[in-house]
Amino acid sequence: MWKKVSAVVIPTLIAVGIVVYMLYRVWDELLLTLEHAVIPFLFAAVGICVVAWVLRGYRYRFILQGLDIRKSLGFATACIFISQTANLIVPARLGDLVRMLILKHEDDATYSQGFSSLVVERVFDILMIAVLGAFALPFVLAVLDVPDWFITVILVPLAAGGIFFAVLLWSGRMQSENRIVVAVLPCSAAHRS
Repeated sequence: MWKKVSAVVIPTLIAVGIVVYMLYRVWDELLLTLEHAVIPFLFAAVGICVVAWVLRGYRYRFILQGLDIRKSLGFATACIFISQTANLIVPARLGDLVRMLILKHEDDATYSQGFSSLVVERVFDILMIAVLGAFALPFVLAVLDVPDWFITVILVPLAAGGIFFAVLLWSGRMQSENRIVVAVLPCSAAHRS
């Protein structure tokens, strides 16, 4: 009994302590900001964040289904919320690894499945950032007076990312007898057997 209670109480007290410490350090600035806040915009921003969490939860649920882990939208959204909260405390987005522990505990998923779900989500994030960047590029070039090398700095990574994704999609159809290539491309081993 004490173990279950302490599993909830101790992390909650730690989280409350961190929040109190963070608020204590910026309390004056927070009050000043709230005095100048436009309340309808504040509520709109909160609404957009909630919708974004649900959309990310839907995407994460889709990713989990690809790994044969059947979970509800609420569970997937809660995983996103918990890992985002942990990322506020833990550096370098290591809070996302909390999802691996949650999946292991709640669904008895393997750590490799949990890690794979994180990798796939990062690929989706990179792809979305690249798409947004590609759409924003004409507007940036039209409005800002940027030097010519700036265009190259943007287009080269976009082209490299496109080539990477093309190779990634094509690699599932590759077959090889070379043991190193087979180790790098596990799909080819499945095709051969």
